[in-house]
Amino acid sequence: MSVTKAKDIKTEFDILKKYYADSPAKTKKTYYDNYKKVHAECEDRELNQVPLEDMVLIAGKLSQSFASQKAFLNIWSICNFKLQSLQASEPYKKYIETLENGITDQMKITHAIKMDSVASQEDILDHEERMYTAKRWSAYVACRIVRELLCRNKDLNLTVIDYDQQHKIEFAVKTSYDNWFVIQGKEISVVRNNYKTAKKYGCLTNKLVADKKLLEACKHLDRDELLFPGADTAAKLQNRLKNSLFTSEVGYLHSEIEKIKRTGNIGRLREIAATRGSSVEQLLTSYDLGYLLDKN
Repeated sequence: MSVTKAKDIKTEFDILKKYYADSPAKTKKTYYDNYKKVHAECEDRELNQVPLEDMVLIAGKLSQSFASQKAFLNIWSICNFKLQSLQASEPYKKYIETLENGITDQMKITHAIKMDSVASQEDILDHEERMYTAKRWSAYVACRIVRELLCRNKDLNLTVIDYDQQHKIEFAVKTSYDNWFVIQGKEISVVRNNYKTAKKYGCLTNKLVADKKLLEACKHLDRDELLFPGADTAAKLQNRLKNSLFTSEVGYLHSEIEKIKRTGNIGRLREIAATRGSSVEQLLTSYDLGYLLDKN
């Protein structure tokens, strides 16, 4: 007579972990965390024993956000359908459609509130001028980079160099994983290899408008140092940028997109997509605050 040992009994969570064993770490963490949150509310039942109507109440209890509720329903769906090689039921599909409509409505409200506080181009330029007048050179350069390239905070983890004979070998070796602020006479470039969407878009090299003010600021930057010396961690860089930019980098992006809507300069939208490492669709759906509102 064989005896079934406790270690041989596979729980639903064990099956879930095995099913997603080869998935990206971020995906696994999301699914596992959501499973644990839902399971804790299920009175010791596994998710495949929980009826949809109960799960709807549990998701509502866990969060008022329709997006979060959808995520909780999704992990329930995986356990009830995908792990058992079944198709999702029609009642489940209809409820998810209801949540998706709710998500859209919540986004409209959020965007409408944000539109009231979009920074004006005039305020952004005035702040930039104040940084220059105060001789806060790193801050001024950061303002110029974010305004012209509409890049993310991470992109400003830049090492300042003169691109002369001395640095050519070093630059060639390190360029595969570092970000550089390159000063080559009167030509100023930003080279990015380490940024959010680098795996998709590869190395980005963009020239800034090298006017007298930018060239003057560049004279005062320490070479072979970070743009913000000492800001060698994401948290430190974030803090320095918070005290240097007029608003968040997303605030700069919102302002520019609202300007594009007023002027109709769609070509600028394509430029932003290229310099940011994004897509026009992403800019419209995620950063155009009036996009959903205009679709009424």
